[in-house]
Amino acid sequence: MSSAPIGHEQLADLLMAVQGFRPPANALLELCSTGHLWETLSKPRRFGLSEKGKAEVLRCLSIKLVVKADELLQAAGSLKPSAAEFTSGAVFLDTYESAIRAGEDPVATLEQAIFVAWLVSRLDSQPQSGESLKICDHIDRADPARSPI
Repeated sequence: MSSAPIGHEQLADLLMAVQGFRPPANALLELCSTGHLWETLSKPRRFGLSEKGKAEVLRCLSIKLVVKADELLQAAGSLKPSAAEFTSGAVFLDTYESAIRAGEDPVATLEQAIFVAWLVSRLDSQPQSGESLKICDHIDRADPARSPI
């Protein structure tokens, strides 16, 4: 598993997954192979951020705010966003992902980072049973388009 920091494109793909959207096959393959994402092959298919992926998202948000990721999670523990706050947080995530894809280096506010920590803490954990298989083990590396995804 790689311990090097992820790049902008990979961070944007992780943020896509935080929002519930499945990254493109090649990005999914790459992020599964580095241990940031997981996917089950059972029906219905499920995917999500591994603990490593969750930690990376929080690290990237917290580093610019000069707070620790665990401080964000602690603050998120008492968060109970209203519908308007949830909508605002979702808009922020979409805007943040787009800015990163455009090569910008956006900085979240503390409130936005706490919302992301709240959302990340509520994402599905990687299944511990035999149901959990990394999709990268099943993608045809020579031609991902031919894979059974």
